[in-house]
Amino acid sequence: MDPAAGKQGSGDPPRLLRRRQNLAVENEELGERNDPKKTISKAYKGGDHFQAMEDVLEDMEADLQNMEANLHDMEADLHEYSVYAGDME
Repeated sequence: MDPAAGKQGSGDPPRLLRRRQNLAVENEELGERNDPKKTISKAYKGGDHFQAMEDVLEDMEADLQNMEANLHDMEADLHEYSVYAGDME
């Protein structure tokens, strides 16, 4: 099992395990999309270099917004986990 996806029987609530698995998949997709070699080749292929760089920047902005949303989700998950852990005591 993927270490980022959590461990079976770890005691985490199922929602947090699913969230961890989804984040692992998202991170893998982001890593593929933001491969520097692919980004550079995208920027310099074709004729309109300015438009290509603008597209790269737009992709980066979208990624940043996704990361910010993920951060808010993780904060909510942390709160839920602390409540869940408190209930187990």
